[in-house]
Amino acid sequence: MSDEAKLRLILGVTVLLIGSVIGSCSELRYALNSDRAEARITRMYEESGTTTRRGRSSPRLVVEYRFTDRDGEVIEGYDRVSTSFEPELTVDANGVQTVGVQYRPGSSVSRLVGTEQMFWVWILAAAAAATAGAVVWVCLDYRKHQKAVAASTKWR
Repeated sequence: MSDEAKLRLILGVTVLLIGSVIGSCSELRYALNSDRAEARITRMYEESGTTTRRGRSSPRLVVEYRFTDRDGEVIEGYDRVSTSFEPELTVDANGVQTVGVQYRPGSSVSRLVGTEQMFWVWILAAAAAATAGAVVWVCLDYRKHQKAVAASTKWR
């Protein structure tokens, strides 16, 4: 493989690594620093008109909810999910439907439990492994090059 092709490959892996870090940031924040709470459902309805990449209309389920975080602050939020998503609904002591939510403390950002988006996290793991492989490859190639240079200067 030519040096230019190696450089392009390493550059591509680096771009993928940077892009996946950006794409997985939100999911990693949830994984590292989030709490769960039971939220009262204030409204649940189907929303139509969401257009997919192929131009088809895809209905979405919108769940609006209200919960109290660990600091006692009441937070209102909503989440749009596929109509095939079935949240675990429970009924509280007052007969109101509740659903589990995941939220980041100190922020009003929340989502329904079970709506994790792990795609970019897996891409990040693959890109990190590819980057590590590329570094090892470059180091081995450099060592091979150094041995060849040493052998060629030895015979001069």
